[in-house]
Order: sequence, then structure tokens, then C-alpha cells
Amino acid sequence: MKRLIEVLTVVMVVALSSNAFAVLDANTNEGAGTAGESIRLTDGNREMVLNFSPNVNFIYHSDTADDDGNKQWYSASTYHAGGTNFYASSSDSTAIYKQSREANNVFADVTLPTSRTMTHEEAVENPGEGEPATVTVTQTAEQYWLANDWSK
Repeated sequence: MKRLIEVLTVVMVVALSSNAFAVLDANTNEGAGTAGESIRLTDGNREMVLNFSPNVNFIYHSDTADDDGNKQWYSASTYHAGGTNFYASSSDSTAIYKQSREANNVFADVTLPTSRTMTHEEAVENPGEGEPATVTVTQTAEQYWLANDWSK
């Protein structure tokens, strides 16, 4: 667990010291045959290779609204195949978030922000006549983490 926090911290420090990076190959190494494999990112000029210990799964999202050569926002999450927690953060957050993990949980089992602002529909309580039954709510990644069962 300490190793996962160290890896995530290093990724955050490196990424915060420059522009966010775009994915070159795949944005995750999750899977029985790929856990622990490197992930390659680029800012358009330089390539950054993230290396992981065996059984460490990682996922990286950059904001699809940013153009390919100018990724300014990202989120990253990691877990160890034998671990009991997911760890995550994003470029607009000063916290590392944690969510408990059952033995077979994967990234698809947790909610991760995939852009700088996330939107979702919320029901309007007792809408008046002619008013919509739902409204679109926009949250920052920080609000989104906390609203989706992550803790600081």
C-alpha cells in the first residue's frame, strides 16, 4: 500500500511540474497479462514512461475537451491486484483519494472523473408546471470524487 501511494505521488509531482500528457498507447495497464506494464504518455514534444511494479494496475484520463497537443487536465488511479484500496487524484486536486476495494474489483467498478468538469442529471424535487423534471449539474473533479464514494 505504501508503494502505491509513493507511485501515485511521483506521478502527480512529475505531471504537475509540466503540462498534462496525452496517452500514446493505452490509458491503462489493467488486466491479468498487463498489470505492471509501462504506460507511455507525451506532451507533444517529450515522452514520459510510467513504470509499475508487478500486479500494480493504473489508469490515466486526460480531458477530451483539451486538444491533443495541449492536455491541461488529468486524473489517475491505481491499485494492487492483492490490495484492498483504490487510490486516485486529479490535476485540479491537492488530495489523494481512497476507496475500498474487494478482491475482484477493477476500475470499471468505481467512478472516476474523465474531464475537468463532470456533468450529471439530477431530479428536481416538486417541479412546477412547465418546469423540467431534471437539471444538469456541473461539478469540479473534487466534488465529483467526494460524491462518488471516494474519501480524502
